Amino acid sequence: MESAFATVLSWWRARTGREQLLLQGAGIFIFAVLAPVWIYLSASSFRAEAASRLETARHVEAQVAQLAAQAGREAGPSAGGDSSLNGRALAAAQAAGLQPRHIESSAGQSIRISFEPADSLAVYRWIAAVGASGAYVTRTAIVRVADSEQVTAEFDVAESP
Repeated sequence: MESAFATVLSWWRARTGREQLLLQGAGIFIFAVLAPVWIYLSASSFRAEAASRLETARHVEAQVAQLAAQAGREAGPSAGGDSSLNGRALAAAQAAGLQPRHIESSAGQSIRISFEPADSLAVYRWIAAVGASGAYVTRTAIVRVADSEQVTAEFDVAESP
């Protein structure tokens, strides 16, 4: 370490007075002007990114509040309809605006249901409606279709114990 310092010191002493003055001016310029500008730009970038994340979080919060309000308004399937698990899942899908692609009954009191590509909010409404009907989702597979709000979804649903 001392040899590196000694090398730099000997290099510095080898500079003329004018060169030393120019190097000192460049150093002062870097620390007095460029460093604060770099710090400001970094902070500004961080603030913009944080504002974007906050806006996204507020959008998600609004969607969740909308789903919660709608789930509170929905009374579930009508008393005259099919009260089986399959019937309740289909009624909830119809209420949410989903088109079932495939329905398969499993052993016991459960079904596997998959939906055609649909709006992700409709899928969340369906989950809420199924929960309000007395059943629960035991397995979820939701996959976004390309770069859109559309998703494909597959669920295993069982009767509440």
